[in-house]
Amino acid sequence: MEIDLAQTKAERDRIYRFRYQVYIKELGKNYLADKQSHVQVMLKDELDADAFHFYLNNRNKDVIGTMRIRFIDSEDVEFKHFRLHDQYEHCKLATVGRLMVARSNRAMMVGSQFTLKAFEFGLQNGIDFCFIEVEQRLSPLYERLGFKKISSTENSSGEMRIHFCLDLNDTKYLKTINSPFLRALCRLHKNTINQL
Repeated sequence: MEIDLAQTKAERDRIYRFRYQVYIKELGKNYLADKQSHVQVMLKDELDADAFHFYLNNRNKDVIGTMRIRFIDSEDVEFKHFRLHDQYEHCKLATVGRLMVARSNRAMMVGSQFTLKAFEFGLQNGIDFCFIEVEQRLSPLYERLGFKKISSTENSSGEMRIHFCLDLNDTKYLKTINSPFLRALCRLHKNTINQL
């Protein structure tokens, strides 16, 4: 099974329907949906328009995971959301969001496949730093990958959310923690782990 980049409206609509099933039907995060979302049985927002949408199908062609990646600059609403400072102003930045996996596939490392895909996509597009917001309980997972905590916040429903940053070019740190991302970095640079 390969993670694909959505190219058509039909593919994106399948992603939005999957989001609705996970966030609204399964997790009950009704604060994310407006009246139109319930009518369409889709969950989308204003950040989707300029985003790259990735998805994974199972053998039955059902969506079992999705992820959104956006390239941002200092004028972007997400730059402000993550409380980023001038140090990032002249860097190439990306955010990862709406990363979710079907309940039946959460024990199959599908989430890890998506984070690796995000890392590779970032490298291929010259991204310097990647930002993600996650539930507090998921913090150890992202720290093992190489993300570093930069801030925390409460969302509108009172859930604690952690903001993480990944320096895609910090090979030394990725090697120190034995990040799964290191092999992707090596492949891109046609290098070996020992030479880094």
